[in-house]
Amino acid sequence: GRIIPLNNIFNIGDSIIFEQIKILETEIEIQHIKNKLSKDIEIRYTKVKGNNQPEFMGEQVNKHKNSSGFFSLTRKFISDLFDQRDRYLAKNGFILKGMPSYYKKRNKSIEKSHYNIFEYSMEKLRAISYNRKIKKYYNSLTSIPDLKTPYVFFTLHYQPEMTSNPSGDIFVDQSLCVEILLKYLPEDYKIYVKEHPHQFFSNREGHTSRIKEFYDDLKRNPRISFVPLEYDPFLLIKNSICVATITGTSGWEAMVHGKPVVCFGLSWYEKYKGVLKITDEKSGSQIQNFIENFKFNEKDLLTYLYAFSEISILAYFYRGLKEKMNQSEEECIENLVNSIIRTAENE
Repeated sequence: GRIIPLNNIFNIGDSIIFEQIKILETEIEIQHIKNKLSKDIEIRYTKVKGNNQPEFMGEQVNKHKNSSGFFSLTRKFISDLFDQRDRYLAKNGFILKGMPSYYKKRNKSIEKSHYNIFEYSMEKLRAISYNRKIKKYYNSLTSIPDLKTPYVFFTLHYQPEMTSNPSGDIFVDQSLCVEILLKYLPEDYKIYVKEHPHQFFSNREGHTSRIKEFYDDLKRNPRISFVPLEYDPFLLIKNSICVATITGTSGWEAMVHGKPVVCFGLSWYEKYKGVLKITDEKSGSQIQNFIENFKFNEKDLLTYLYAFSEISILAYFYRGLKEKMNQSEEECIENLVNSIIRTAENE
């Protein structure tokens, strides 16, 4: 529910750093910073310290369970149809046009690839079947990690999603992230790769973004190991040398647990001292030095969070957040508009 207004899509700028410097110059005590944190940020910080994963993870599990069969898919189709009937019914005679989807029909554009209930359900069932197969294949490649060996924990992103495209830029190809880690980490470091559990969910589009060869290509390197989906991510974070991600929540979780973070994309935490953002070969060559010289400082983390709360605005940008925020649509729009105006005036 927090947004940082930006004037480019490649980095978050230095406003958060300037704000953090101002806070540090006051020589404020750690406990006082904790007391001044916004309630929403304090709650999230406390939950991560207590090894609690985000609420949306559990919500997606429930959605997945409720969309795995023909009847549930049909029910969802009809529900969506009535929720947005003006879009799908013709004005003259209320003729059913069908549900638009990600699936493109042969000899038709995506925009005109409408599906009736039967076609839509059949496509979704094929997707569910494929997801089950690819999940089974991934599981066949996993092994219980040795937490005593030096390793970097790399968390794969659910795809397709804006967290990797466009936020990851060229690193939308996640194998490129792993290649860079292999190139610039010591030879005795392993990389533990863990798939995002949502990748195989029936209510999502993960089947459009994974093929078995993606895993095969990574598995060829003996320094790479796949971690079981059910393995505790916080255990992997706490025992790692470093956590690597494009823009993921795992980066934020690693920050809270005092671990260095290597990120490959546009994220709200990229300016934190404990984060190294990879954009090219030069920044990639700094990975080993960054990890070896990292020292966790809780005050740095808390002042960064406080600075983030000061420069960010409260507003939702998709309907999933609307129900969770105590904010009217008018307040949301006003906050967004004012932030755009202020950003333009400061250029």
